[in-house]
Parts: sequence; structure tokens; C-alpha cells
Amino acid sequence: MIDRSAAESTFAKEKDSFTPVSKESKAKERLDILDVFRGVAIILVFLYHCENQLPKGVDQMLRDPWSFLSAALVGRAELQSLVQFLIFFPFRIGWCGVAVFFVVSGFCIHLTYCRPAQPDPFGFYVRRFFRIYPPYALAVIFFAVIFPVTRIPFSKLTYWGDFVTHLLLCHNMSELSVCAIVPAYWTIAVEAQLYLLFPLILIFARRYSFARTLVVLGIIEFSLQTFGIFAFWFPGQFLPNWLRATPIFYWFSWTTGAAIADAYLTGKPLPFKQIHPALWLVLGVIAELFPFEPFSFPFFALFTASLISRGLSGESKGEKDSRLVRFIRLTGVYSYSIYLIHDPLLLWIVGVYKNHFPDLENQPFLIFAAALSSWILVFPLGALMYYMVEKPSISWGKRLLRAWSQRAAPQVGVPV
Repeated sequence: MIDRSAAESTFAKEKDSFTPVSKESKAKERLDILDVFRGVAIILVFLYHCENQLPKGVDQMLRDPWSFLSAALVGRAELQSLVQFLIFFPFRIGWCGVAVFFVVSGFCIHLTYCRPAQPDPFGFYVRRFFRIYPPYALAVIFFAVIFPVTRIPFSKLTYWGDFVTHLLLCHNMSELSVCAIVPAYWTIAVEAQLYLLFPLILIFARRYSFARTLVVLGIIEFSLQTFGIFAFWFPGQFLPNWLRATPIFYWFSWTTGAAIADAYLTGKPLPFKQIHPALWLVLGVIAELFPFEPFSFPFFALFTASLISRGLSGESKGEKDSRLVRFIRLTGVYSYSIYLIHDPLLLWIVGVYKNHFPDLENQPFLIFAAALSSWILVFPLGALMYYMVEKPSISWGKRLLRAWSQRAAPQVGVPV
């Protein structure tokens, strides 16, 4: 855990450099932009999990695009397989929604911390806890204990270990527990651990600047990814959890969002605007196609960072939002709740279809459509969870902080 007294003294020094006078109006402006990015991110992740339901042959082809493309170039791939690859591969890249979430998270964390006139690390972490943990803990308990598709039997000590590590947000550290209940929850554990590393970013950025911080973290992240590529190159091997599911592996990508927020709040030129986002998008797709997959995450993160900087600078303003954009923004508002519940519900819906239509297993387009149909249930339940769990949890955190401040206030200035 973070030492509160040391953190307060360090964080307090950040006030002048991280908190501008006009932060309130800027905070309102960024919400619309970031909700759109959240909405796009959760839709991409949902499509990726729909793609995961495809028959094994199609799924394997998409998981190893390099081998399939090599076979296609020498004429050893069937035309039907090639058509399926071209149609479904864009959905395979939907996992890049996680990179979008990480960049947006870094932006929001820095903005949230710097929003008060006097940054307070204790209040900051209390607000983060009530923003993230109660909905997450409720989802973990429901899907581990009640929901039939994901319910664990608790008949062995390992099952209890899976449950406890999920509640403690450290299940990403073990191969046994990382996908034990809901596989998508590993990203929430990484996010929580990045919150704990956030003070180190502030300390280093204050001393050396955010630009140097990004250089150091970029070297760390790309070095780890390079090591992963060459150390686990052979077929059948994959990056172990201690490497691919740790916060250090995504530290640079996450911090790009914090760097944008810092420049936005302090009136400095927004970073990542100089290079066109299309370049990072192309590099991300190429890395995903060929045996350089770990590099695709930071490339997609840089693509997102570039788009956010251009959006905040006003280059995308001036037109009235369409109904589609408004729907995506609303989806972004519900995105955390949707993220918590969508994967198990999707599995359940697809299972229902398979039970009623056994031949569906071998029909990739029909089974993908069945997975897509789960959105009809996921979206309203995500909205319900947002209003019934997520918003009340945020209110509880605010009330607790107000009660804490009122309890401490009479002690100020009292004669000894």
C-alpha cells in the first residue's frame, strides 16, 4: 500500500504544476469526448468476444494470421477460408478496445486527481475505490456463486483461491486464476495496480517532465514486449502471466493518457498530435498480423492518444452529433457496467442458441450473429447496473468523504 503521509507531501507539491485555474470548464468539455471513446472501446471489446465464439477452425485461423496468410500466398488456403478471414479479422482486432480503455483511464485518473484546488491522495483513492470496486465485487460474487455459466463449485482450495484473488484484485498474477471466473476481469486488476503506481508517475514527471517520463516508460514497455517476442517465439508458447498481465507491461500505454491530461490542464501543447493517427493504426494492424503481436497494444494506445489530443484541441468540433454518436456516448456512460457483465451473458446466450440449434456450431456467420444478439440483453442490463449499483456506489464514496471532512473540521484551530 501507499504511505499516506509521504504521498500527501509529494502530491501537495504537484498542485501548482498540475492544477490550472480553468480546470472546471475543461473537465466538463473532456467528458463528452471521453465518453465517445469509452463507447467505442466497449463495442470493440464486445465484438472481439463475439468473434471468440466462432468455430475452432475459424478461430484458430484468426489467432495465427501469419501462418494462414503464408499458406494463402502459396495457394494452400481455400477461398471460403480466405473470405472468412477477411470478414472476421477486423473483429479479432476488437481487443484493441482495451488499449483505448487504458489511455482513457490514464487521462481520467490524472484529471480526477488534479480537479480539487488542493489535491488530496486520501480522498482521491477513496473516490477511486467506490467508483470501481463495489460494482466489481458484486459482479465477481454474482458470477462466481450464482450465475450457472461461470459459477465455480468451491469444492477445492484452488477454487477458493480463484475467488479470493479476484476479490483482492491480484488474480492477474497467476495462470490458474487469471481466467478462472470471467476472463475479461484481468484488465480491471491491472487498472487497479496502475492506480497504485500513479504516484510514481507524478513524482518522476514533476522532477523530469512528462516527456521524459514517457521516454523511460516507453523503453520499459517496448523492451518487455521485445523480450516476450524473442523468448516465446516458438509455436505453442505464449507470454506468461508474470509478463503479459502485469501493470508494468502497459505502463507506458496507460501513461500516455495522463500526459495528455497534464498538458490539457496546464495549457501546454497537447502531445501525440504531430504524427497522424493513421500511422499508429497501420502499425498496430501490421503488428497483429505478423509475429509482433505484443507491439500492437502500444501502437493502438498511441493511435487513441493521437485521436484524443486532436479531439481536445478542437479539430473535431463544429458539427452536431448524429444519433449514432449520441448512442456511442451513452454506451460509454454505461461502459464499465457493460464490461463487467457482457462476457458471461454473451456465453449464456450463445449456449442457449446451441442447445436449440445443434448445427449452429459449424456455421460461423450464424453463430456470430447469435453472439451479436446478446447486445439486446447486455445493453439494458448494463444501464440498469449503472443506475442501481455504479452511481449509488459513487455517491457512497462522496458521502463518506463529506462525513470524514465534517468530523475532522472542528479539530482545526482548536486551542491546545
